[in-house]
Amino acid sequence: FGNPYSSIMVDVPHDALVVRAESEVIVSPHSPAPGAASPPWESALAIPGVWDRTTKLDVEQYRVPSPAVPVLKSTRDYARRSFADKRPWMDAMLELTQRIRREFKYDPKSTTVSTSVEEVLELRSGVCQDFAHLMLSCLRSLGLPARYVSGYVLNRRKDGKDSNAGADASHAWVASHCPAHGWVAFDPTNGKIADTEFVTLGWGREYHDVSPLRGVVRGAAARSGRQRGARRGSRERLAAAAPAGARRASTPSPLISAWNPASSSLRRTSRGTSRPLVILLGVPV
Repeated sequence: FGNPYSSIMVDVPHDALVVRAESEVIVSPHSPAPGAASPPWESALAIPGVWDRTTKLDVEQYRVPSPAVPVLKSTRDYARRSFADKRPWMDAMLELTQRIRREFKYDPKSTTVSTSVEEVLELRSGVCQDFAHLMLSCLRSLGLPARYVSGYVLNRRKDGKDSNAGADASHAWVASHCPAHGWVAFDPTNGKIADTEFVTLGWGREYHDVSPLRGVVRGAAARSGRQRGARRGSRERLAAAAPAGARRASTPSPLISAWNPASSSLRRTSRGTSRPLVILLGVPV
């Protein structure tokens, strides 16, 4: 998706791995000027049957559903209330953003990383990831290109008011493409255009495309007698079901993980002496 990243391999015994990323960034305005003319939202739809060298693949790949962001009739109906025929694109986008902010409650305890868009629409609560996935489904269900953006939002306010929701952790918002404006970002969690208060780390179709750290750990791990018995029973069942001569697959060791988004640090500890660890680490853009 165009995001820079770094990959590393640790192939020596170790008890812990700490990854810390620190960046100094300069932000500048990139959203349309207030009051700028905006074409009807239908201008951002794909022209049926037209696919040539002028087609922007970077835009078209964000029109289609993805595993965590399905195209649904329910989200299309929800979005359609803001997208009346011929309504200016910016007006419709901002109204949908603000409606999600008003009509959904920010509640970290109400959902998990696996909560579906349909469940969020029913619960009317969630966190920034949920609201971003919901808005993506709304837009793609209308045929509009929209991508998931991950990064950070300013948590200090000069006016002394409360900080933005989600400001003390990694944050998520949405960007949609309009031929007249290019990519414009919107934050449904806070009901605003995402501009100079936001720092982008990466983007993709959904959260799973831009997780800050991804990898595989393999190695031995200490387990209790009960865990060993359960694991042995599982292996025996797998061996009985496997055809003769099949190679037994190794099992990743359990991890104890602590992720501190505010400091952009991750600590992963494996019980026992671990062998090769491979991770992919996203780098701020």
